[in-house]
Amino acid sequence: MYCSKCGKEIDSGIICRECAFEEMDKQYTPEVKPASPQYTQWMPEPNNIMYGFGKALTGTILGFVAYIWTCMAMMYAIAEEPGGLALVFLSVPGIVLPLIFGISSIKTYGRRKKANCRKPIPALILGIAGVALAGLAIFFSFITMVCTLAVY
Repeated sequence: MYCSKCGKEIDSGIICRECAFEEMDKQYTPEVKPASPQYTQWMPEPNNIMYGFGKALTGTILGFVAYIWTCMAMMYAIAEEPGGLALVFLSVPGIVLPLIFGISSIKTYGRRKKANCRKPIPALILGIAGVALAGLAIFFSFITMVCTLAVY
């Protein structure tokens, strides 16, 4: 008898041992495909009205703390007591972060509006409040520095 695949002479069966092993390898070896990255466009969750709320709330709270510290610093500077500038320097992160978080919340509102999703109005309101409080903190820190420099 001869192998039906390669034509080799065999004692019994339809195919030889080598061809049988090749067939088994073909059956049990998975075909490996190279992974290609799948890029999809980001689409926000359409019904989430609280999207970005945590960041906006954090920015508003930090802005309020910075506002209180700069008000206290201004009072120290007007009363000509030391410690006013230290409070202004402590309030710098509370001025910068609300600006970043507030502007981010306002931009998030605009992006979701363009994507025809529900608009995150609470995040927008808190973002505007955070930016406003940061602006007041900047104003009061400026007054504190002017009063402190006028004393010295």
